[in-house]
Amino acid sequence: MIYDEDDADTLVVRFRRPKGPLPSANRRLHWTDERHEVHRWTVACRMAWNRLPKVERDALVGRRCAVQLRIPVPDRRKRDPHNYVAPLTKALVDQLVRSGLWPDDTPEWVTVMEPVFVYQGEWVELVVRAAGEGVCPWCAREFV
Repeated sequence: MIYDEDDADTLVVRFRRPKGPLPSANRRLHWTDERHEVHRWTVACRMAWNRLPKVERDALVGRRCAVQLRIPVPDRRKRDPHNYVAPLTKALVDQLVRSGLWPDDTPEWVTVMEPVFVYQGEWVELVVRAAGEGVCPWCAREFV
């Protein structure tokens, strides 16, 4: 994914990857254990959101957006990005809803793109890009 961080319609929520394994749909954990893992990520996202300048945060409030998560991984193993949408990306998008970016995380407001893995990184990036009316901000195609 290529994005311009200086673009007024793009917001990058950046935080260090929390310790521990990545929350994944393939890991069969008790729901409380999974909740604790995901909670570390949502707390880090909320803290990064609160550190952003209010002007930058307010520029996207109430606008239709597309969201993509860039996840740092320690090795080049093959991973299925879809396994990280349900437990991880969903929780981070819900955190942005609680922070007031959108009234809800329905398709009317948010389009969640497939996560991207970054080899040897330590910073998680949640890239939020405003979309025009019915247009995907990354590929310029119309939403269905």
